[in-house]
Amino acid sequence: MIESGPSGRWMREMAQLRAKAERVRRRDPSNPIAFSDLADDALNLSFTLLQELAHTQLMLEQAEQRQRDDLTHRQHLFQHMPVACVSTDANGQIYDANGLAGALLNTSARHLRDRLLLHFAEDRSAFRGILARLAADASQVSTSLRLRPRERAPIMMPTLILPEVGSSASTWLWFFGATLHFGTIVESSFPEPGELLRKRSADSTI
Repeated sequence: MIESGPSGRWMREMAQLRAKAERVRRRDPSNPIAFSDLADDALNLSFTLLQELAHTQLMLEQAEQRQRDDLTHRQHLFQHMPVACVSTDANGQIYDANGLAGALLNTSARHLRDRLLLHFAEDRSAFRGILARLAADASQVSTSLRLRPRERAPIMMPTLILPEVGSSASTWLWFFGATLHFGTIVESSFPEPGELLRKRSADSTI
C-alpha cells in the first residue's frame, strides 16, 4: 500500500515510471526514441524531486532559525523578569535560573543549574508536598515556601508555580515573591532587585 502525502506521491510517480519502462521493454526494446523519451521522463522527475527537496530544506532551515529566535527571546525574558524564577523538572531539579534567583539564594544562577531545589527548602517535607501537588494537579500552585539561602537565614517567600507553556517535558516555573492576580503575575513582598544584587555584591567582598 502506497502511503499518502509527498512521499506517497513520489512513490506513485516512480511506480508509473517503472511501469512505463517495463512496457517499452516488452513492446519495442530496440526503439531508441522510446528509450530516449523514457530517459527524459526520468530526468524531469529527478529534477522536480531535487527542486522540492531544496524547498523542503529551506523550510526546515527557516523553522530551525525561528526556533532559535524563540529560544533566545524566551531566555532574554526569563533572565530579565523582575522576580526570582527557576525552572525545574517534576522532581525539582533545576534546569535554569535567572540572576534574581541566584541573588535570592546567595549563589550564581549558573551554579543553581542541575541542583535540586529541595536543598534550598527549610522544610523539606513541605517541599515534597508541593511536588506531590504539582504531580496531582498540572495547572498551578500558589503557596508560601520557606527558603534557606546559602549562608543566610531562612526567608519565607510567597511562591507561584506554573507549568511552562510549550515545553515537551514536564517543566515548572517557580516564581519567588510572586502571586497570581486576575491571571497576571505580580510581585509580592519581594526585595527590590537592586537591593538583592547589592547585598550579594557586598557579601562577596567580605
